[in-house]
Amino acid sequence: MDHTLLIFLKAPVPGRVKTRLAQDIGDEAAAAAYVEMARAVRDETELLHDARIQFVYAPGGDFPDLGWLDMPDAVFWKQEEGDLGTRLGAAFKRAFDEYGATVCAVGTDSPGLPSKRIREAFLRLDDRDVVLGPTEDGGYYLIGMSAFHPTLFNDIPWSSKETFRETLKRAQKEGLKIDELAGYFDIDSLADYERWKMGPSSATGQGV
Repeated sequence: MDHTLLIFLKAPVPGRVKTRLAQDIGDEAAAAAYVEMARAVRDETELLHDARIQFVYAPGGDFPDLGWLDMPDAVFWKQEEGDLGTRLGAAFKRAFDEYGATVCAVGTDSPGLPSKRIREAFLRLDDRDVVLGPTEDGGYYLIGMSAFHPTLFNDIPWSSKETFRETLKRAQKEGLKIDELAGYFDIDSLADYERWKMGPSSATGQGV
């Protein structure tokens, strides 16, 4: 396969996942919502028959493997220690070292993202160095590369309104050819979660 999709996951330990959502619905319910979101991402990305799916997982608590995702035998790469940039960079480097070709990464915060949007990202990497999918809160739901560019993961203000903008500026400074996908939204609050549950018509750019 010419494409690799990295799916970043972490153990659904109450109090450690979806902490902002937990402020609205409690730790246990937020962890259950995280499992629901991760399973939605799993189901949608299974439609990408021309891409290699590689889970990048941070185990913890009672969740040493992906049994909670109904995939107890799934092979995963363990996430590196460090901030998001360190973890993304390590996984991208490994993917390029082992598989080459093009690599994209997504998480579980945008479970309604259609597989065709990810497929579009891979297609755009045919003649671009970097593809980014911006979120409404200033981050990004997808990053893709046709070759490894580690500087895009260094000294970025993660989980902030400046994450996408600073990554874009960094790519421009490096002289990289960049493409931008349609915007989408992350689930952080109860309102975001309910928006997702309302269905495709509520999601920005979902029909694109």
